Amino acid sequence: MSPVATHNTPTTSAKEPLKVICDILQSEMGLTAKQIATAYQDYKIPADGLFVVAGYLGPTEIIASQGYLDTATNEEVQEVVVRHMIQIDLMSMAPDNSARIRKEEIALALRSFYSLKEQDLNNIGIAWLLSDFIDASAPEGTTMLNRYVTTCAVTALHRKVKTAGYLDGFAIDLNVAAPPALIQIDPATAPFNP
Repeated sequence: MSPVATHNTPTTSAKEPLKVICDILQSEMGLTAKQIATAYQDYKIPADGLFVVAGYLGPTEIIASQGYLDTATNEEVQEVVVRHMIQIDLMSMAPDNSARIRKEEIALALRSFYSLKEQDLNNIGIAWLLSDFIDASAPEGTTMLNRYVTTCAVTALHRKVKTAGYLDGFAIDLNVAAPPALIQIDPATAPFNP
């Protein structure tokens, strides 16, 4: 027997936390769409200008979870708060030094008013940068790749909503018995009167 079909919302109540970080960095640092990517895209580092890549790092940590019935809508709501570690890489190809020069803008962008607004809209919280900027520069073919890496923690509320129609499937018989007859107690008669 197949399960009853239910409608489901996406597992995130708003945008994916990684995408929120990318949007904040792009907006606050004035980057074009070609200057920022997630670690899971096919990208090429441009020969000039800054390039930023953000990706999940390590395991996520579940902080809290709950499930409840929203009686107003008869929907089951499942929620989990998760801490994501996000790695941010700034890169530029020498002789362009914009990765080294602009690395501090990451911290400024994540604490900006725009960032706070996006955090509220997307049910996430961005912690401070959890690491220093690590200089991961290295030769890249015939040139030098300027690369700086840092990480930040992001807590995010992930929510899934689905119908809870299975609660209507229980067979319940309601038997109502007649109320018992009222008993009159007379204090003048036994056993109350000695």
